[in-house]
Amino acid sequence: MATSSALLRPKSPDRWVSEVNQQSDWLIAARTPSACDYEITGSSVELNALIARLANTIHRATTICLEGIFRRQIRIFNKVDPALLTIESAPGQRAEVILGKVTPSVAPAVGFDALNPAIAVLGSSGVRVMGLDIRDASADSSVVTPVGIDVEVAARGYGSPPSPCIRVGCHDIMIVDDAVSAVVNRADRSMRDRRDCANPAVNALGIVVEDYGTGRGEALSQVVVAANRISDTRTGDSENLVINGDVHRFVLAGNRVTNGDNIGIDIEGWYSHTSQPMLGLVQGNQIADIDTTTNAAAGTWQDGRCIGTANAAGIYDDGARELWLRDNRVIDTNQGISLDTENAYRSTSQLWVTGNTVIDTTGTSNAVPSYGPWLGSAMGSPVDAGHAFDALYVDAFGRQSIIHGVFVANNQFVNQSLHFDAGSRAQATVIAVGGTFRDVTICGNEIVGSGRAATSLLQVDLRGDDGRSLSMANNQFAGLAPKGMNFVVGGASATSMAAWERLRDRLSRTSGGECRMREKELRAVQGH
Repeated sequence: MATSSALLRPKSPDRWVSEVNQQSDWLIAARTPSACDYEITGSSVELNALIARLANTIHRATTICLEGIFRRQIRIFNKVDPALLTIESAPGQRAEVILGKVTPSVAPAVGFDALNPAIAVLGSSGVRVMGLDIRDASADSSVVTPVGIDVEVAARGYGSPPSPCIRVGCHDIMIVDDAVSAVVNRADRSMRDRRDCANPAVNALGIVVEDYGTGRGEALSQVVVAANRISDTRTGDSENLVINGDVHRFVLAGNRVTNGDNIGIDIEGWYSHTSQPMLGLVQGNQIADIDTTTNAAAGTWQDGRCIGTANAAGIYDDGARELWLRDNRVIDTNQGISLDTENAYRSTSQLWVTGNTVIDTTGTSNAVPSYGPWLGSAMGSPVDAGHAFDALYVDAFGRQSIIHGVFVANNQFVNQSLHFDAGSRAQATVIAVGGTFRDVTICGNEIVGSGRAATSLLQVDLRGDDGRSLSMANNQFAGLAPKGMNFVVGGASATSMAAWERLRDRLSRTSGGECRMREKELRAVQGH
């Protein structure tokens, strides 16, 4: 892949990092309750009729308050008027949306992906969904896709007609303080059915915000997804909380994602035309107990049965640009934080990872999944654990793709898992860096292994001049294996810290100057 030197040079983060940092101010307005203008009790038909009547006629902030149980899809379609329309629970109430078995009559397929959501926000601006409980939406199918909340914008070519808000700009979507639970596609449990094994059509999603655009002019912007709880899901080949495509200027903050069998938070790009998320802040989220080992849709067929594989990240960047992951807590997931792009000839770039805690505990058995209940305040107390390949993964998986402009500082990365894929034990590590990468800076982190030979603290795959693009300094290492390959760089390895210091000379940028520069920028942005 021909890549210009201008693309590979680390862009000064002053502009984008400062802008992303200021987006945290949106959280105050997003969570401010409003007085009820209308009240609806338990009738989706009545509610949808009211929304359709108000959608482009309100011209001022308007709130519809809900009580009771709603058993059919709630729809906000083609709202172009920028005045905020809020759908929320009445004061002192938690209205519920309970679909039960998801069928086209209960939740019609909507959008380019033909999803079957409990709440659908399509082609709209100025919408807030707040304080609702969405639960018990299930299917056993590769045709029906249960979803908690679906927000979608589509340009010409991705459905007919294109979203009307694109003409004036699609913006201001807020998903706040909602609880999504037991959204499941049971087909992903079919470990004896070859049709469901490794089947990308077996899906469910918790909350998804996506824009099928073709560039900045068709982007969905100013999106807040905050203080939501997603739990007890089975999502097959899909994920729990998703930002997909041309979504620009977004905040994911204070969400909890627990007990799922695929990726916790996924920020993904390049799956449609040139769509790429950018200018995103992912802050203060908690993700626990995420494991694909019982997920047939993510498995492989061997010897007459579907074999689960452990490959789900707690937080996954898959092709984003200008993304800051900070102060998140990730406990017992197959991969902790993963920075990657899966699509060929694409890039993910300008990525900051600061102040996060990633912990994978030892576990007791390869046969028991890291898939357990949320236990109140005991963050990270699962039924079992120990299926983690790594706590941090920096790579560009797609053919001739590239990852560049990565800054990883002041995090805690712990991988003590002992029961990850028994056939691939040598792959387990705390930090893995590979693929084609440029300008990767890793400094000031606490990096802790299991103290067993099965886990290495650092694994760096070098290709060509990759070594000149990696800067490491001031990291603290613990949990070294007495006889193991604790540090692997290229074709060489080291067991002791002294040997690591010598091995690190294979990397040309070891002076710490890059770390000091980036840390100075971080302090300036954070105001101290």
